[in-house]
Amino acid sequence: DELLLFPNPRARAMAGEQIEEFSDEYWERFAPFYEKVAALPFHLVVSATPDMGISRTFDQLGVAHQFGYYNRKKIAPDPPYDKIQEDPKNQRLVFNLFGRTGKLDSLVLSHEDLFNYLQNILGAKGLSHEDYEKLHFALSEATNFLFLGFQFHKWYMQLLLRLLNPDQDKGRQYALNPDLADDTLVFYGEQFQIKFVDSL
Repeated sequence: DELLLFPNPRARAMAGEQIEEFSDEYWERFAPFYEKVAALPFHLVVSATPDMGISRTFDQLGVAHQFGYYNRKKIAPDPPYDKIQEDPKNQRLVFNLFGRTGKLDSLVLSHEDLFNYLQNILGAKGLSHEDYEKLHFALSEATNFLFLGFQFHKWYMQLLLRLLNPDQDKGRQYALNPDLADDTLVFYGEQFQIKFVDSL
């Protein structure tokens, strides 16, 4: 699952710094891709990575938006990111599902982090929590989903797909054709009504 085992908190902190450095380099390299995402006419963009690339690109292009992220260990408030202020239909929202770089406690880096994350996001501190109320409503009203870079091979993504779109029959869902076995593609296609395409 690409998760790590840390011998001590210092090792975890160092990994967090390396992830932030990688994200900065990644953003520069993938800026053209992020610009294409920014050009899509969607009022809600949910990122399954903790990097700030999409939000930074929106800033660079002068696209008005709000940014939020799911913090699995919300110890202290993080204004203005701890509560979504505007309805995404009024102001576009970029939301990081797995925390954000620069906030080490929000990141999912180890198996323990993943357990804690799933326990929270599928429980009382889930997306229906008042901090994410506007996001939850926007997801429940959404009629079209486009999955880019979604890691379908990870077992817990099935849980998150249900969380993001509990009403499977209400809209169209597309995903770029990932490198997965045919039976896995059939499973996702039938179970989640996702159509896999080779290009957009």
